[in-house]
Amino acid sequence: MHNKRDFDDFIKTGFVSVWVGDFRSEDDFDDYLNDHFAVEFGFEVRPQAVREMGVELEPVDIDKLVRDFSCANTFAAKVVDAARNHGITSASCMFIIYNFKYDSIFQVISNSQVTFIGAVCFPGFG
Repeated sequence: MHNKRDFDDFIKTGFVSVWVGDFRSEDDFDDYLNDHFAVEFGFEVRPQAVREMGVELEPVDIDKLVRDFSCANTFAAKVVDAARNHGITSASCMFIIYNFKYDSIFQVISNSQVTFIGAVCFPGFG
C-alpha cells in the first residue's frame, strides 16, 4: 500500500531527483507533468519548486540530455550512472527537481510514462 506524500516530505538540500521518458514535444511533456505526474508518483510538484525539463525530438544519450541543465556539470555523470543502473542509456525527455530526494517506494503506478532514475548528489547553486 502506497501512501500519498506531500512535496515537503522529499525536500532535501544536496540532492537532485531525476525522471526520464519518451515525450518528444515540450507541450506534451508539460501537459503530462501538470496532469498525470502527481497521480503516478504520489505527490504534487509545488509551483515554487526549483525544477527543469528538457525535451528532444528523438531519443539521445542521457549525457547529452542532462548537459544543458543548470549546474549539470556537478551531477551529470551521476545521472548517467543512475540511468545505466536502470538499463537506460537514452531518452527524449528529462525532468529534474533540485534540492529534492524522492524515494521510488512511494511511486503509485509502476508503469508510469516516465521513469524515476534516482536522486543524486548535487552540491548546490553556489
